[in-house]
Amino acid sequence: MSPFVRSSFKKLAILTGALIVITIGFYFLKPEWIHWAVPILFVLFVGLSVGATYIANQANKEDSKFATTLYLGIMSGRLIVSIIFLALFLILDRSNQYVFVGNFFTLYLCYAIFDITGLVANLRTDFREH
Repeated sequence: MSPFVRSSFKKLAILTGALIVITIGFYFLKPEWIHWAVPILFVLFVGLSVGATYIANQANKEDSKFATTLYLGIMSGRLIVSIIFLALFLILDRSNQYVFVGNFFTLYLCYAIFDITGLVANLRTDFREH
């Protein structure tokens, strides 16, 4: 496992732990603000972040000419998978839709910012090497 991947997974674990603590705090203070499906969202977004990191790392090993294109593809794929999940969940479970959408987009934003900063940092060091 490369140092980039190891560092990314460590930062991802810290982010996820912090978000879980914040979520539990909100659950005890304002339980109506936390949807029952938030653990499923954590699994989804951690999985998407791990997949994005792994794919970006493998691509950088192979050919770094297409790193920017691949990065945009990863972010687009992440968005599409997230929208499909959101649509399916809203179709299948109509309870507390506004709370679910709020929780969904809050976690999506946190994990997207994490992925963008991590992958851009990796691209930046990759461009300096060439």
